[in-house]
Amino acid sequence: MATMIQAMAKLSPRLELGPVVEMDELCAILTARTGLKRSQVQLALTELHEVTRDLARRGRPVKLPGLGVFTPALKITGRVHLGCRLDRTLNRALAADYAGKISDRRRLKWGPEEYRAFWNEAHPDDPVPAEEAARYQARHAVAKARDERHQRGFMDQGYRRKPRLAAATARVAQVEEPGTVDAAAEATGPAASAG
Repeated sequence: MATMIQAMAKLSPRLELGPVVEMDELCAILTARTGLKRSQVQLALTELHEVTRDLARRGRPVKLPGLGVFTPALKITGRVHLGCRLDRTLNRALAADYAGKISDRRRLKWGPEEYRAFWNEAHPDDPVPAEEAARYQARHAVAKARDERHQRGFMDQGYRRKPRLAAATARVAQVEEPGTVDAAAEATGPAASAG
């Protein structure tokens, strides 16, 4: 029996991407839009790469407003890598007015049951069971509701995490400044748990 993952992977719409924009073309576009010389644009982009790498090597995330945040992260294997969290406004703008080609555009609105029916008609010897489509239907409903909230600009989980992040940042700032660590923080440290 086929799975929903197989059916959706085979039948889902795809973006038909054009060629990658390389440094020369990007410099030409930025030169035309900013009025800067091509060499200035190329130098700025090269230095942005170098500075981002140097700051990340020292454990400093780099925020490029309107583009995203580049943050050093640790994989489970112990390897350090650079993660990227794109700016929400950039993602929302792209979702709102994407002008590229999309193959099988009519399937954009399909849910798991439509994929299952189409797959089962095309592959009668390898059908997707109804129970599996029902499980994916629940996931699909949650994802669709989340996308609708994003389109309306409502807060999602990422925004709800900010108060906790701010509190953790404040605690780190207190620890980094000598003499400002409170007794409760010291009592919950490694020495307290060892005893």
